[in-house]
Parts: sequence; C-alpha cells; structure tokens
Amino acid sequence: MLINRTSKGGVGEYVGIAGFYNFQEFGKGHHNQGMYRVFNYPKQELIFMLSFLNCSIIRKYCAGLSVGSKMKELKTEQFLQIPFPNFPEAKQKEIASLYHNPESIYQTDTFTLDNFLDQDNSFNETAGIYELDKTAKQLKEILNKAIDDIANDSEVNINFNL
Repeated sequence: MLINRTSKGGVGEYVGIAGFYNFQEFGKGHHNQGMYRVFNYPKQELIFMLSFLNCSIIRKYCAGLSVGSKMKELKTEQFLQIPFPNFPEAKQKEIASLYHNPESIYQTDTFTLDNFLDQDNSFNETAGIYELDKTAKQLKEILNKAIDDIANDSEVNINFNL
C-alpha cells in the first residue's frame, strides 16, 4: 500500500511511503482515501518495492515529485516516474527477506526460561523486520502479564505460548 497524499509535513516527505499488509495473517482489509494498493506482483517484488520506497533518498525523491500546495500528493503518473532499480532476482529476494521472511517461525512451544535466549537469538538470525516487530509485541504482552502478576502479588507463570 502506498500513501499518495498527506497534509502531514510541508514538503511532501510523507507521500510515497509504502506499507505492508499481510493478507495471510489478517485476511481481507480496508483502507481510506489517500492510499494506493499495489497487487498482481510476486510478494517478493512487492516487499522489495516497499523497502526501496521507504529508504531515505527515495523519501526525498518522492517529496520532490509531489504536487499540491496545502496537501502534497503523488498521482499515478508521478509514481510511474520513480526509477526502480532492476536488481537480480536473488538480490531482491535477499533484500525482501530482511523485511519479511515467512520461513522464519517463532516456535514458542519449545521455549522455556532456561532456553529462551538461545531460541530467541536463533530466530533473530533469520527473521525479517516484520517478524521481529510481531514477536517484540508478543514478548511485551508476556512481560506485562508477569509485571501485573508481581504487582498483584500473584504467582508469576511465564508461558510463551500465546
């Protein structure tokens, strides 16, 4: 999904930002105006496109392409002017897997307090940014429950299977 217009900022630095929506995990979704959906490309190419569009130099490039005085916007014609690099498929796959690697599974059913660091570090070696964010939120939930148990003077039971 691409942000095509925003009133945030003043020079267009927030248009052209790409976002990833995982249909396999969340199912069908909905978005409001100000977004373009990109589809009918292999997932790897879409994630490569997302990574490219969100890099700092392309953020500045999109700001330069944006039009409008009060609400900066990128129309389809401007998006088509962005010079996407034609990296080899293997390099695109490598870059895409740094963002999202669906083969990297957080197998919490084998986690214990004794092996947590080893298991977590092993996962972190292959996980993409998407997976790392997701598991950080899961671990925060586990930690918050443990803190609540301590604050409520309840028995603390760490369960990694959410």
